Amino acid sequence: MKKTQTEVVRQPDGELTLRHTVEIKVPAGTSMLDAETAMQAALMEAGASLVEEFIHASDADGKPLVHEGQVMTAKSEKEPLVVECTFAAVTIYRSAYQSSRGGKCYYPLDRKLNLVGSATPKFARSMGYKSAHFPSEKVCQDLEENHGRRVSAHFVQAVSALLGVIAQEEQPAPDTGLLPAPEEVACVGVGVDGATLRITLAPESPHDDGAGTRPDRRKGRRWDWRVAMVGTISLYDKKGEKLGTIYTGCAPPEHSGDGKEDFWFLMERDLAVIKARYPKAFYVGIADGARDFVSWLTKNTDRLVLDFYHATGYLSGAAPAMVASGPGHKKRAEQWLTQGLFGESCGKKSGD
Repeated sequence: MKKTQTEVVRQPDGELTLRHTVEIKVPAGTSMLDAETAMQAALMEAGASLVEEFIHASDADGKPLVHEGQVMTAKSEKEPLVVECTFAAVTIYRSAYQSSRGGKCYYPLDRKLNLVGSATPKFARSMGYKSAHFPSEKVCQDLEENHGRRVSAHFVQAVSALLGVIAQEEQPAPDTGLLPAPEEVACVGVGVDGATLRITLAPESPHDDGAGTRPDRRKGRRWDWRVAMVGTISLYDKKGEKLGTIYTGCAPPEHSGDGKEDFWFLMERDLAVIKARYPKAFYVGIADGARDFVSWLTKNTDRLVLDFYHATGYLSGAAPAMVASGPGHKKRAEQWLTQGLFGESCGKKSGD
């Protein structure tokens, strides 16, 4: 493979032309797999070079600027930054600005690039999509095997967490223009639930003091259990037909705690929009009976309902004590439960 330099041409209007020639020599007898692998490596290298030049061309020109009301000047030496992009990890050098009083530096390029941690937006979006379908270890395997990119599981987790924060901050309230007319909605069902998930913590995590966490198979890593929250606001007409559902969720944070505060904020915000549009609707809360869920639903709905599966779980536990003992006891317990749930005859004799 012949290496060439990337050429950058800047137009007066700011438009950039990035040019990079790729030339690959394929020896006679090379298999298709090996040829494709070589082509991929060459294209990845060219892509990294293009990204690096684009980033450098996007940096500030070094002239004084005003930031947050302060005049700042560029430091004599540029500072390095490692950027993880779709093609490779590239090290760039960007201008650092500081006021005459000193203090924290300002990097115009960092803001302009819209980095997610140290990942470019495109690479972050790719990892976010994969993380929504696979655990971080599988994401790393996929990136290395199919894209020629090698990153750590912790990096994937960190970028995914940042994407979650961004999505949560930008999550809009329900658009009333897309909701049914007020006279169409007779009942609103509000459901909340939580799931305990195992979260792997990096050894350098400032929030991991080792308390309550357990060792992971990977050296130096630990894992802990955290709570993810989900909620629904469903709209029903007078016949009980569902007209639509608004979904809300919050992933568990890396730091200790369960992140419920953020979830309740989003649910109350969305529910406030719904109540303002449907003030005459009847609001029903549904949950699994958890104390904090019941407390929140009591304040925000007209009636509470225990969800079907948890209710049947309690009935299943009570069934053996509700029928006569002796031969056929198990069958009679099942019949009693069936009658309670579906109104069918249990076959129990009077006096049992």
